[in-house]
Amino acid sequence: MAERDGEASRHLGGFYGWIVAAASVRSPGSWARTAIPCRRRPGHKPCAGYLRTRAIDVPSCVMWTCERCNDNGLVRNWHRTSWNLRAQALQRERQCLEIVMTDRQYALLREGDPLPVIASAEPQRDGRVTLRASTSRLEQLLAYLAEYADLETSPSRQRRFLDLCDTLQDAVLQAQKPRRGAR
Repeated sequence: MAERDGEASRHLGGFYGWIVAAASVRSPGSWARTAIPCRRRPGHKPCAGYLRTRAIDVPSCVMWTCERCNDNGLVRNWHRTSWNLRAQALQRERQCLEIVMTDRQYALLREGDPLPVIASAEPQRDGRVTLRASTSRLEQLLAYLAEYADLETSPSRQRRFLDLCDTLQDAVLQAQKPRRGAR
């Protein structure tokens, strides 16, 4: 029983951690749509909504709400947590790549450490998720994923991580190809 309670606490802590990560990589004070799925299960079916987040400094809190079912809450005392990515927030760079992936691939990314490029992802209407990052950020993410895949003990999960690496690598290579007509 205690083991199950500990697992539930870790899961809930991770949920709130991702809310803080998503809010801290965006402009303070403004609401932003994230790719974090809602945790509620109205009628024993998963809510299909995504969360919107907003970080404010005074009073220090992160607000969140589901765009579909209106579940909402506040996270306080988040500034000194490892989930606060404000210091390493993804800067809007001129040459930003967009990578579209499935919800399942994004869920796999969220299992690891909260990196700004992952936390700043945005959901699309077709059920996929878009990451926006510079080539150098994507290369860092690739190195991280390759290491994570290498440590994975389940062959099927390792394959999913490697497939995700291939998707990201293809996007980086595509971006590095010279465009026709470019000098």
